[in-house]
Amino acid sequence: MHRFAFLAAIAVVGLSCGCTATPPKSQQVSSDPVLSRQGGVLLLVDVCVQRDQVGNDDYFLIDESASGGQAALEALHKYLAPSDLHVRSQVTAVCAARLNADGSLISVADNVDAEKRQAPQPLRISGSHTEDPQYVRALGVISTYAFERAAVDKKDADEAEPAASIDMSEFRAAAGVIQERARVSSVLFLGALGTSRSAAKRVAQKVFSTTVGVFTGVATAGLGTGYALIFMPGYQTDGVVMEGALVDLQSGELTWSNAVRTGGDPVHPEVIANRPILELLFRDVMFKPLAGPSAVSSNE
Repeated sequence: MHRFAFLAAIAVVGLSCGCTATPPKSQQVSSDPVLSRQGGVLLLVDVCVQRDQVGNDDYFLIDESASGGQAALEALHKYLAPSDLHVRSQVTAVCAARLNADGSLISVADNVDAEKRQAPQPLRISGSHTEDPQYVRALGVISTYAFERAAVDKKDADEAEPAASIDMSEFRAAAGVIQERARVSSVLFLGALGTSRSAAKRVAQKVFSTTVGVFTGVATAGLGTGYALIFMPGYQTDGVVMEGALVDLQSGELTWSNAVRTGGDPVHPEVIANRPILELLFRDVMFKPLAGPSAVSSNE
């Protein structure tokens, strides 16, 4: 059985799914300067939905993941539209981030009702330059690296970093390939790892609506190798871990990342393309206060 492994603690924050990313009215704001470089931005969306069965028969859904990825890309375009960012290229992928460190095959099905089989990653990929195998591998490296380094509020400065399958040299090599092929300056990444329970699993687990944080809350999440989808202590429920990241291709660095966890069955595209969640996920990189004398009070 292929399972996601959880390697970092989850801290619940007092946020509801109705939160927005409206910037403070008392100051001028702008997006991260990395996003404004002349080369433009590559939007990379990677969605991977796992069907959680009773027993050891879990598998990943291709069509449902692809539908969620397309819906999320459209929602991300709408969210970014007011910022006038130069989106030069875009890619949607199904399970591009490595689920097995050794790159072995994973159990998949075209959809919930289809027969299962073993397949390599990524399960599906579309967009600019995706006919190039080296470029596709580089996108998988970027996606894996971003998930493995999702932002976590560390209470202990001496806490060890979680194990990672992508090191800095591999990441920078992948960044160089993407910059060369796509002719972009940065990558804005949106990833989603979802769990959808079968009807039999729902009955077996008997999840109650009183489970803390599942139905009304959003949590920040730290993801390590294997990618965690055990959202709260106790029962496991339908839900999605969403990861946002910004990669500066010129320096070969991941300059910002964030992650949130939310409920809902990810076989439905609207769960992954949730506008309030996108606003929560990306607000720190899209709404950065301008420093110095350019900050203007609304009361002046």
